This record gives sequence, structure tokens and C-alpha cells, in this order.
Amino acid sequence: MLRVVDLVKTFVHGRTRVEALRGVSLDIPDKEIYGIIGHSGAGKSTLIHCRNLLERPTSGSVILDGVDLTGLAPWELRNHRQDIGVIFQHFHLLSSRNLLDNVTFPLEIQGVARRERRVRAMELLDLVGLADRAKDYPSRLSGGQKQRVGIARALAGSPRVLLCDEATSALDSETTRAILGLLREVNTALGVTIVIITHEMSVVRHICGSAALLEDGLVADAGRLVDLVADPGSRLGAAVLPVDPGSVPPGERHLLLTLPDARAGSPLLSRIARELDVDLTILRGGVERIGLQEVGRLQVLVARAERPGVPAGSAPAELVTKVAAYLSQHGVRAEELS
Repeated sequence: MLRVVDLVKTFVHGRTRVEALRGVSLDIPDKEIYGIIGHSGAGKSTLIHCRNLLERPTSGSVILDGVDLTGLAPWELRNHRQDIGVIFQHFHLLSSRNLLDNVTFPLEIQGVARRERRVRAMELLDLVGLADRAKDYPSRLSGGQKQRVGIARALAGSPRVLLCDEATSALDSETTRAILGLLREVNTALGVTIVIITHEMSVVRHICGSAALLEDGLVADAGRLVDLVADPGSRLGAAVLPVDPGSVPPGERHLLLTLPDARAGSPLLSRIARELDVDLTILRGGVERIGLQEVGRLQVLVARAERPGVPAGSAPAELVTKVAAYLSQHGVRAEELS
């Protein structure tokens, strides 16, 4: 597990003090794809630089598998840094080296034998789909291809954690989707923990299982995405899956439902209709893919079911409350719309 505990980073410029991080704590489980989102100036890049000690924090701890990196001697830190790979926004490839030599460069620094590092580099170029371009130079590549080489280079030392600093912000939307798909493949095939720093909510929605919202050097919200979208008080959840309910006509009772697992939640609606003798009519909504899970967001009309001697009609308040409580017990968030 990668942990950040009460991390503080203060920059001093003459008489000016800038608190970039003001006590950030995060736990990132192994093999997770974890997003850290925030606007410019929120402290995202400072956080990622402190995580691999490229920028030494003013105080606090960076812990990888129980080892506090901030307390290591320089030579010990160099060894542990091999467990952390970094992908940059602007690629930073060596223009004088071909793709194969760009990927072997970190292994060359580590003193790995030439034959071994070339075999490893070809494996990684094959993983990112560029094995046939091994002898080409970066100038002949598109932006997406350069980022693929950057991913291969970051994986050369077999890191356990991959830090992505705005790795897709310089790419178009189609290339971004391809790179995110590649990162998911890397996570699945190699079991690498991936931390993605981004200001784009679409990136978090597309690939992350968990995320944190960073604001003014502090964690404003954090958790698993499916839990966040099911929490009515979560700002990050509301941003990941925005609510856009339609109007409620006079005399009708509407509920806005969030189903963290859309497939498991669908039969629940028919079951509740039978058990509580209520009619639920889906008015609008759909299913969004959040990370690897399909999350449903539905606006439903709640009405009293027709029974012998009792006509169908608008649901009384106590019936709507009963329906909402039933749904809540089964993991579905239900909010009455006014």
C-alpha cells in the first residue's frame, strides 16, 4: 500500500510563504487505479513530486509497503525509487535515442546488462503496441505514440507504483481514451498500482476505481467512486455523476435513484413494486460506466398501485418514505425531488 500521512509542503520565496500542501493524508491500496483531481494550484503536482521524493516535503510521511521513504538515507532512497515509475505530461523522451534506447535508459542507469535491458525494452514496446517501431526516433511519432513510449520507459524497472502527472492532458480525446485503455491493461496484466493526477473529471470517470478531490492543498473528498456517487453529501460524487432531474408536476411524487450496481439494482424495482404494492414508472435516466462498474441514475414516478376497491393514484408521503427506506436498505440511494 502507498500511504501519505499528514503531508505538508511549504515553499518560501523571499518573504512569501506558499503552503502548497496543508496536511494531506491518503491511503492507496495495491493494484488500485486512483485518481487525484483538482483545479490548477490545488497542489496536485506538488503531491506527486513529494510522493517519490523528487520534492522533499516540509513534514509528514510517504510510506510504501510499511517503509517511510522520507526517513531513508540517499542510497536507500535510490533503491526504493525503483519501485515508483513516473509518466509525465510532456513525454521527455531523448530525441537523440531511438525508442528501444529510450526505454532501456533507466535500466542502463541501474547497471542492468545490455542484453537483459534490450529484452525487457522489447517486451514493453510490444506491450504498448510499438515493437515494430523500436528503431524509430521520437520525432517520427505522434503525441499518443510518444506517451506510449513514456509508459514503456516508466515500466522498465518493474515498478510497483506508476505515477501519472497529467499524462493525457496534451492529447486529443480519442488518443486519451486509447492511453487510458492501455493504462488499464497495464494495471490488469502487471498488477501495478496507478495514481493519476488530472484536472479532467472524464479521466477519473473513465478509468479510476477510487479518487480524491484536492482543493487548496487539502483533501476535500475521497473514496471509492461507487460509494461517492451513492452519497448525497459527496461533492466529488456529484461531479462524477451529475444530477439533472426533470421537473415534478403538481400532485406527483418523484424519486431520484442512484444504483451503484445497475445490473443488480434493476430487478429490485420490480420486486419492490410487488412487495409494497406500488407502481414505479421510470421517467428518465440511464446507465453510466464509472471505472469498471455500471452505475444507474433513474428518475421514477411513485404511485399507489390499483387494488380491488382502491383506485390507482398519487402516492401518499408515508408510502414514498417506505419505498425510499426499502431501497436504502438494499444499497440504492433514493432522494425525493420537489
